[in-house]
Amino acid sequence: MDKRSMRTLGIGFISASLLLYSANELTGESADENTLIEETDVILSNEEYETLQQELTEWEDRALAAEEAAAAEETPAEETAEGEAPATTRFILSIESGMTTPDIRDLLVEYELIEDNGEFEQYLTDNDLTDQIQIGQYDLNSSMTPQEIAEMITQ
Repeated sequence: MDKRSMRTLGIGFISASLLLYSANELTGESADENTLIEETDVILSNEEYETLQQELTEWEDRALAAEEAAAAEETPAEETAEGEAPATTRFILSIESGMTTPDIRDLLVEYELIEDNGEFEQYLTDNDLTDQIQIGQYDLNSSMTPQEIAEMITQ
């Protein structure tokens, strides 16, 4: 192969490359990952996703508690001396990073697992347990005492 043939071959490669590049730019198609995203897709940050997951878990817990409360009303438990059936409320407590003792107390009061008389927080404070609360999910019920709940979430 002589010098002239090599130049012609080189010019041909360059011309073909420019032609393919121009065609790609004109059609707007690219081979990157953005072509996988459609107009109807929603992109969430990790923080937004975690927040939505937490809200979903809370709604599922509330739905479970409501179902169990409805089932408890349909099938009464043992009658007490006054003729009333004791109602037991079950709740899955989800303790997340950054939650404070008042946050946890408010959830327990909201689902009627404890009374808002300060006994729960006082027990945690008196026994130096406020710094030992563990992140996680706990299966609690209204028959538990504030001390039992405190011991469960600090193990």
